[in-house]
Amino acid sequence: MIKPANYLSENTINNTPVIGHDFFPTILAQAKIKIDKNSIIDGVDLSEILKENGEIDRKELFWHYPHYHGSGWAPGAAIRQGNWKLIEFYETETVELYNLQEDISEHNNLAEQHPAKVKLLLKRLYELQKNANANTVTINKNY
Repeated sequence: MIKPANYLSENTINNTPVIGHDFFPTILAQAKIKIDKNSIIDGVDLSEILKENGEIDRKELFWHYPHYHGSGWAPGAAIRQGNWKLIEFYETETVELYNLQEDISEHNNLAEQHPAKVKLLLKRLYELQKNANANTVTINKNY
């Protein structure tokens, strides 16, 4: 197979965090299908990171699952900003904070040691949810 000019060589590792939503705009771009500028599309086109020395401009990723998920994950939300990942669990009204650079498997919850980081990331998570018009969650205390 012939590699297109400027595209990554085999066995190249790129540590840019991406998310499943990124595949849709990336596939459209690779197929040269234009996206209507008025369309709201989750995710970003990853074409640039498929190229040598390419980068994407994204400061954070966030997830919002206000429902039970097929993976067994309970309702919650998360944000990743740099090496930090904060998870908010709706049922237990708890948060967990991880430094993924040092703890990729998320075993060492640093929330108590970094309350300022928790506050900052929660604030940003709530802003992103509001901007996305995400569903809100109400816990049924009688359940």
